[in-house]
Amino acid sequence: MMMSRREWFFDYVPFKLTVSIGLGDNRVTDAVGSGLVRVSMSIDSKMIIYKLCDVYYVHNIGTNNLLSVTYMIEKNYTVSFGWYNCRILKERGLIGKVTKRDKL
Repeated sequence: MMMSRREWFFDYVPFKLTVSIGLGDNRVTDAVGSGLVRVSMSIDSKMIIYKLCDVYYVHNIGTNNLLSVTYMIEKNYTVSFGWYNCRILKERGLIGKVTKRDKL
């Protein structure tokens, strides 16, 4: 999981050495620290706040935030993909759903 907004981090710890990250467009960038990020998601018109741990701070990925399926699986989430959406589940049920817009 990578975020580009430093102000979203709690318990942020800068890395002594940067961590190289390979991106889907074949670019390589660096994570400069990590920490806890709180995100809010709307599920059935109800806002729920989740804590994501060990999120990398990558300041030069623009306005994008990148979700790693590997990260989610390692944190015991289930990720399923359909033709037009992606669903994220935890033991207690659905915690997030993203609908495809354009090609993203």
